[in-house]
Amino acid sequence: MLTKNVNKIKDGFVGTLSGIGGLLSNLIGQTLVENYGYNASLTGSLCLSIAACVIFVLFMPETYGLRGTIGDNLAQPHEEKREVELT
Repeated sequence: MLTKNVNKIKDGFVGTLSGIGGLLSNLIGQTLVENYGYNASLTGSLCLSIAACVIFVLFMPETYGLRGTIGDNLAQPHEEKREVELT
Protein backbone atom coordinates (compact mmCIF):
# COMPACT_ATOMS: atom_id res chain seq x y z
CA MET A 1 0.00 0.00 0.00
CA LEU A 2 2.82 2.37 0.88
CA THR A 3 4.63 1.74 -2.41
CA LYS A 4 1.53 2.70 -4.40
CA ASN A 5 1.39 6.04 -2.59
CA VAL A 6 5.10 6.64 -3.13
CA ASN A 7 4.72 5.89 -6.85
CA LYS A 8 1.82 8.34 -7.07
CA ILE A 9 3.94 11.00 -5.39
CA LYS A 10 6.81 10.33 -7.82
CA ASP A 11 4.44 10.50 -10.80
CA GLY A 12 2.99 13.77 -9.52
CA PHE A 13 6.45 15.20 -8.98
CA VAL A 14 7.60 14.27 -12.48
CA GLY A 15 4.38 15.64 -13.98
CA THR A 16 4.74 18.90 -12.08
CA LEU A 17 8.37 19.34 -13.17
CA SER A 18 7.43 18.57 -16.77
CA GLY A 19 4.74 21.25 -16.68
CA ILE A 20 7.10 23.80 -15.15
CA GLY A 21 9.73 22.94 -17.79
CA GLY A 22 7.22 23.42 -20.60
CA LEU A 23 6.08 26.75 -19.16
CA LEU A 24 9.61 28.07 -18.69
CA SER A 25 10.69 26.87 -22.12
CA ASN A 26 7.97 28.87 -23.85
CA LEU A 27 8.43 31.90 -21.61
CA ILE A 28 12.20 32.09 -22.03
CA GLY A 29 12.04 31.31 -25.76
CA GLN A 30 9.48 34.05 -26.38
CA THR A 31 11.48 36.54 -24.32
CA LEU A 32 14.62 35.77 -26.30
CA VAL A 33 12.76 36.15 -29.61
CA GLU A 34 11.33 39.51 -28.58
CA ASN A 35 14.63 40.91 -27.33
CA TYR A 36 17.29 39.25 -29.52
CA GLY A 37 15.55 37.68 -32.53
CA TYR A 38 14.84 34.18 -33.77
CA ASN A 39 18.45 33.19 -34.41
CA ALA A 40 19.49 33.82 -30.80
CA SER A 41 16.48 31.92 -29.48
CA LEU A 42 17.09 28.90 -31.69
CA THR A 43 20.81 28.92 -30.94
CA GLY A 44 20.10 28.93 -27.21
CA SER A 45 17.62 26.08 -27.63
CA LEU A 46 20.18 24.12 -29.65
CA CYS A 47 22.86 24.58 -26.97
CA LEU A 48 20.52 23.40 -24.22
CA SER A 49 19.51 20.36 -26.27
CA ILE A 50 23.11 19.38 -26.95
CA ALA A 51 23.99 19.83 -23.26
CA ALA A 52 21.09 17.58 -22.24
CA CYS A 53 22.18 14.87 -24.70
CA VAL A 54 25.78 15.00 -23.48
CA ILE A 55 24.70 14.76 -19.82
CA PHE A 56 22.41 11.84 -20.66
CA VAL A 57 25.09 9.90 -22.53
CA LEU A 58 27.80 10.51 -19.93
CA PHE A 59 25.94 10.07 -16.66
CA MET A 60 22.86 7.86 -17.11
CA PRO A 61 23.38 4.41 -15.57
CA GLU A 62 21.81 2.74 -18.61
CA THR A 63 24.69 3.89 -20.82
CA TYR A 64 27.53 4.31 -18.33
CA GLY A 65 30.16 1.61 -18.78
CA LEU A 66 28.07 -0.51 -21.14
CA ARG A 67 28.97 0.97 -24.51
CA GLY A 68 29.60 -1.65 -27.16
CA THR A 69 28.32 -4.67 -25.23
CA ILE A 70 25.62 -6.91 -26.66
CA GLY A 71 23.86 -9.74 -24.91
CA ASP A 72 21.64 -10.67 -22.02
CA ASN A 73 23.98 -9.38 -19.34
CA LEU A 74 23.57 -5.66 -20.06
CA ALA A 75 22.84 -4.77 -16.44
CA GLN A 76 26.46 -5.44 -15.44
CA PRO A 77 29.54 -3.63 -16.79
CA HIS A 78 31.57 -5.59 -19.31
CA GLU A 79 34.35 -7.55 -17.67
CA GLU A 80 37.31 -9.33 -19.19
CA LYS A 81 37.14 -13.09 -19.31
CA ARG A 82 40.10 -14.86 -17.77
CA GLU A 83 41.09 -18.35 -18.68
CA VAL A 84 42.26 -20.57 -15.86
CA GLU A 85 44.61 -23.46 -16.54
CA LEU A 86 43.98 -26.62 -14.56
CA THR A 87 46.98 -28.86 -14.04
